[in-house]
Amino acid sequence: MNDASTFDPTTAPHVETDTDSGTITTTVDIAASPEQVFAALTDPQELAAWWGSDDTYRTRDWRVDARPAGEWSARTIDPSGNAGSIHGEFVVVEAPRLLESTWHASWDEVTSTTVRYELLPAIVHDAPGTRLTVTHTGFNGFVA
Repeated sequence: MNDASTFDPTTAPHVETDTDSGTITTTVDIAASPEQVFAALTDPQELAAWWGSDDTYRTRDWRVDARPAGEWSARTIDPSGNAGSIHGEFVVVEAPRLLESTWHASWDEVTSTTVRYELLPAIVHDAPGTRLTVTHTGFNGFVA
């Protein structure tokens, strides 16, 4: 986490949860172009570098066919060494501004959810960047 000297509330992630609709939305400004952010969301090597965390799970062996009806998948491993998987199918692919796919995790009770990534050009730290909004839907009855 950023310390007080580097924390910028104007670029801090903003998260909203709508329990009625089962939707989680987060928005964050990123100091990278929409093309770079889109690549980080669709390139297997880029995904393996940033997806997950050491205290939840890490991902590996990404497969990505970034086109409508194309599939994506990765293997996961949690801190205890338990293996799992995540996978889905792309619904919308409009580089570099929109990406939407289904989501299923092997450990999740939810059958399938949908993740939508919207990328807009933005000024971040006085330079061109990206405002990324991620909307994850389909948690009806599961978001508390």
